[in-house]
Amino acid sequence: MDLFHYIASLRIDKDFPTPRKLEITSDGLVKTLRSLITRSEAEGIELGLNLYWDPTSSSIATSDEFRGIGPAAVDMHARDVHKDINYLGDCHTHPYDIKMGPAATIGPSNSDYMEWWIFPPVPAKAALDETTPEFMAIHIVLSVSAVFLVLCRTQTATKVAFGTFVDTDRLQEPMRDIDIAEKFSKAKSGKTVVDQHRGERKFWDENFPTMARDFAQDNLTFNLGQARLLGFEYYIGKIEAAEPWNLELRSQPIKIGRSTALTCIKCNSVHGYAPGIINLWHRCTACGAVYCPSCGKNTLRRPSTFSRTRVCDRIACSGETALVS
Repeated sequence: MDLFHYIASLRIDKDFPTPRKLEITSDGLVKTLRSLITRSEAEGIELGLNLYWDPTSSSIATSDEFRGIGPAAVDMHARDVHKDINYLGDCHTHPYDIKMGPAATIGPSNSDYMEWWIFPPVPAKAALDETTPEFMAIHIVLSVSAVFLVLCRTQTATKVAFGTFVDTDRLQEPMRDIDIAEKFSKAKSGKTVVDQHRGERKFWDENFPTMARDFAQDNLTFNLGQARLLGFEYYIGKIEAAEPWNLELRSQPIKIGRSTALTCIKCNSVHGYAPGIINLWHRCTACGAVYCPSCGKNTLRRPSTFSRTRVCDRIACSGETALVS
């Protein structure tokens, strides 16, 4: 399904089915996004655009370009524009090819989600009728040869308890060795941002050749976990030379039912042993979501420090959990 058609359909029917595949077919938008990531990689800084819905043409319009405030951050000025009735979200780049190599296709980070959730599009209070959604947000991240798309249908997805999922610290693990940390610092001692990134890529290639791939896998696991738990649609596609760009649905909001009854909602591990003093599996008494011992430790206790009752991590639920029998 064409992305523009999907958005237009959602604006008419909030329960419109989630397509397994999306296409970005607009030649103008494809050229804009491809130019953005190409220049971002060449300069070694993040670039971004805000996205707006154009109701007259049923298409996405883009803002002026924002340039990174550093090599790894760009201010999208969401605080200034998120109250615009046609604001959808943003698109920004993660230029990792220049500093880690082509395997480092890195999607949204925890800091990306924090800004998105703090400054979401303001719900359309003047909805046409009860079937018209009051909220919808779209965010796109471009990295190396990949395009990542986050689509939220409900504002409940933005009411996130920060820290539910955290970014991987894989890049920091080698730096605990002081000799490696010093070597890394010297590798990034170039005079320009581009030289610094090239030095960083050489460091990873020579000392940790699988780091780019492992880092990308960790980021994917992080994002799929966010999508399952917080209730948004997560698409991944490839940046092509021309339109269309084809995106495939990788995760969508979980509907709790028989198929999820024995599977941890956060890590997908299967319940295979009875609970005890150490092995504590939890099930939400409201929605039925199950948490394994490891993930159950991260749910909030209620109300006593020694109580085995937890609070379900699903934002749309927040019911109490009980031990799985």
